[in-house]
Amino acid sequence: MGTIDHLPMEAHAKWHELQRLAENEKAINWALTEERRNAFAAREQEERNLYFLRNADKAPAEDSQTIKEVQHRLAHFDAEIARIDAALVRPTTHLPSLFAKLEKWVRGQVAKGNSFQVAPPVSSPLKKGEIQADAVERIRQRIRHLREDLKTVKAAPIPSEMAKRLAREQIEARAKAARPDVLELVETGGKVKWPTSANLHMIRLRDDAASVVVPQVDVVGLLAWISGDALIAGIEREIDDMADDQNALTPQEQKTRKAEILADILAFEREEEAIIETTGTAIVRRLDADPRAILGVAIVEENDVEADL
Repeated sequence: MGTIDHLPMEAHAKWHELQRLAENEKAINWALTEERRNAFAAREQEERNLYFLRNADKAPAEDSQTIKEVQHRLAHFDAEIARIDAALVRPTTHLPSLFAKLEKWVRGQVAKGNSFQVAPPVSSPLKKGEIQADAVERIRQRIRHLREDLKTVKAAPIPSEMAKRLAREQIEARAKAARPDVLELVETGGKVKWPTSANLHMIRLRDDAASVVVPQVDVVGLLAWISGDALIAGIEREIDDMADDQNALTPQEQKTRKAEILADILAFEREEEAIIETTGTAIVRRLDADPRAILGVAIVEENDVEADL
């Protein structure tokens, strides 16, 4: 089964058109590259001709017709190479790379067991009197802002009260694990068994390095067992100094906000694609555009979709 066969029938025409444009662009770039190679080789030959003419036993004068003809041909090839270079660096539609990305994305979704359905149609996003290029730029600016919002949400700290609760739980667990064992001391006058924690140490034996695990008394755990309340109070003071509750989010709030922003971004990207479709190739698609927007599809079971975009 080919990649396209996994897509809804409504997306097939779009897929074939993008594939055709991508192949055309690759062919044009290949032809330009070959044309430049030939022009550069011809120019090098003229350079050699000019060198031999100037260094011959009976070298023609610099203003001779022979020299002028070679210089004229050199200028011609310089102009040709400059023209080709300008065409090669001109902004392209990125379609070969974009189409390769679409293929990889579709295959990745299929490998995860996801399937596709046609996305709901998008109403015209153009404002009154707005031309397509201005509308696309307006939408892209909104997408950029939303992506910045997404970064902010992902980097948001947790609320100080949650941090304090987690700190208390960690200290209490550490104290419980570090409680000394006095059973042998009480029963037989033996030794107190102190809690230990494993520490990895690097040692060097001649020319070789090795790591060994060395058990050591869990000092932090003992401190938590002896003076847990004081340790908790100290940690909470540190949390108060570091906290940013104004921008804090709980994990659930962060998850919800991320989903909202991602949904907004996708909606704007669908609007962007709807406009681009009306312009042919006049407006270049972004290389990082969402494949769902380009192909006009939605994921039936969205498993790790965000990670693939």
